[in-house]
Amino acid sequence: MQNKSEPRGALPAQDARALQAMLANALSDADRSFDETMGALRARRALLRQSVQSGLAEATLSAQAAADLVSTAARRDVQAISAAALEDAVSQFGPLRGAFCVLALGKLGGREMTLGSDLDLMFVFEADLDDRDAFRRLPREVVRGLSAWTVDGGLHDVDMRLRPYGEKGPLAVQFSALHRYYTEEAWAFELQAMTRADAIAGDAEFGAEVRHEITAALRAGAKRLDIRADVAAMRARLERQKPAESVWDVKMAPGGLVDIEFIVQAAQLELLRAGGAWRWPNTGDAIAGLGAIGALSEREVEALHQAWALYSELGQVRAAFNLSCKDLDGVGERDLAPALQLCAADTHEALRQRLLAAQSDVRRVFNARLPEGARTASAA
Repeated sequence: MQNKSEPRGALPAQDARALQAMLANALSDADRSFDETMGALRARRALLRQSVQSGLAEATLSAQAAADLVSTAARRDVQAISAAALEDAVSQFGPLRGAFCVLALGKLGGREMTLGSDLDLMFVFEADLDDRDAFRRLPREVVRGLSAWTVDGGLHDVDMRLRPYGEKGPLAVQFSALHRYYTEEAWAFELQAMTRADAIAGDAEFGAEVRHEITAALRAGAKRLDIRADVAAMRARLERQKPAESVWDVKMAPGGLVDIEFIVQAAQLELLRAGGAWRWPNTGDAIAGLGAIGALSEREVEALHQAWALYSELGQVRAAFNLSCKDLDGVGERDLAPALQLCAADTHEALRQRLLAAQSDVRRVFNARLPEGARTASAA
């Protein structure tokens, strides 16, 4: 199951804390040039892949530990390249009057990344009129650094389509425009995406201000929408447009990861609309948090959390070893060993049955909480 595009000889598996320290040391020299920084980041990426592959294969690294390692490394990549891009802008334009931050969304925002995850990013700034062009240039430089491919390899695929107005909108969003968009214009699925937003790079104080404003904007935006109906309609649309490949498609299958995310995101938006201040970017934290305040029942928490853990395990293995849904349908017991070990399953069929049971349990919760969406999807 070794990925043939990667070097063999993976490092011995290590615990999460020791591996994080090793990865941090790869960028210990603060005086690197931009090219040297990029080289160090690519070397760290290769080290990370080898270590995660080894840890998963030997069942010494849990799915959540792997997600935290990959997410932490990606956040540090964004931080390093953002700092280098800002330094370059200052060298060209002089001291800039303003501030910016980089928002992580999706799996990066929730610290749920796999080795195959792309980076969902949004850039927010506030600046004097004379310096706005310089801040608007920053996203292009950061994305270029993160996604550039050289003979030494690349770092990440970057997706910025979750920004206001999607691909038609500016790469860098002004702070005042961010509030107005999510309060007055954003669709429900855009509010859902922002429940996972986390400021990870740029000016820390400004990032904290942006996080606070996002919560306020989500509260205001949710008041003008029928959250359950809108979220259910979006799920039904996804089922029509992107049907699951098979039962092994843990993301898109009915009762899969998307169902879990939609359940907890809708619940958070309803809580915000009612005046609450709860927002959990991580899906597992959201399930636990919603259960702790009574927004989910104990049975719902158990069903969602067990399924989310299983889907996370399979997702990590699939990404680490480049396994498609068809691969999982056809592989033998020996080739599936990492997944069986990580998921504590004895056989391929036992894992398949466990997956089917989890999807059934999640779909039951989804149907109870978003019944209109279930009826729409069934009729489509």
